[in-house]
Amino acid sequence: MLLKEISNIPGPSGYEKPIRDYLKKLVRKNCKTLETDALGNIICFKPGKKKTPRIMLSAHMDEVGFIVSEINPDGFLKVQSLGGIDPRVVLTKKVYFPGQKIKGVVGVIPIHLMKKGDGDKVPDWDSIYIDIGAKNKKDAEKYIQLGDVAVFDTEFEDLGDVYKGKSFDDRVGCYILQEMLKKRFEYSIYGVFTTQEEFGLRGVRPAVNKVKPDIAINLECTTAGDLPTEKDLTPSTELGKGPAITIMDRTSISSPKLVDYLVKLAKQNKIPYQFKRTTTGGTDAGYIHLSRDGVATVTISVPARYIHSPVSLISKSDLENAIKLVELAIINLDRIKL
Repeated sequence: MLLKEISNIPGPSGYEKPIRDYLKKLVRKNCKTLETDALGNIICFKPGKKKTPRIMLSAHMDEVGFIVSEINPDGFLKVQSLGGIDPRVVLTKKVYFPGQKIKGVVGVIPIHLMKKGDGDKVPDWDSIYIDIGAKNKKDAEKYIQLGDVAVFDTEFEDLGDVYKGKSFDDRVGCYILQEMLKKRFEYSIYGVFTTQEEFGLRGVRPAVNKVKPDIAINLECTTAGDLPTEKDLTPSTELGKGPAITIMDRTSISSPKLVDYLVKLAKQNKIPYQFKRTTTGGTDAGYIHLSRDGVATVTISVPARYIHSPVSLISKSDLENAIKLVELAIINLDRIKL
């Protein structure tokens, strides 16, 4: 399955080459032009009969990961996070160094050896290390150098109604974007696969300045909060309730006209949808909507449980309905006046 391939390929922030090379081969045949800029963004152009408005679809290629900051005398690797990872979710997890084709384990002191109270402490990045089985520093340096990067070593699986895998944030968006590039629209489309989103929305900046869009639809994977809790809390989104439309997050307020447009389309076509109900986090939309003289921007996301962790879950129906909604949004753009 294509989503499996896109999910499994490594590509942490700033080191997206493996997934970039794969996506370039995948979408080249569906674009009139394809170029890669200095930050590694892929910018595709698919012409249509209608040249305006200039439409940009975006999804980021990078995933959260690790970068080696020190190799200690015993051969253990000290690391820092590339992107937002809660240290509590990484302990004992398997990781993979794609450049060196080396696997390792995020180490933790066994509970049998912990002193009283140690198990209650929240780990920080200064106490986290990766064990590759090296005998000592000299042995480790045969395989790993400072600055090498790793990702979670998690394989994609079909679990029935849901998919399980790593890097769904935002390989799910990349999957939707490549699906859109396969289709024929009356409107010309710029498809942009961006870099370094997880490290401060960096890659999209030169890309959007080059495309100069009038309308932007940002394709994302967002937090699902439909988890067991001690008290009734409103979740951010819920699996199986449809794609999530962002009204507002930490970095952007979506165009109200685009939000209303998507809601009407969803209702008219009986596509389930939901709103993202938290305002934390940010996406490439945060920079896109502020570029040039301002760009009418909206984010459509597929909810995922446990994003930015070793493994996430998404609903098959949410993914399918997100694809339907994005396609209809492009087809019917003549209905909206910005």
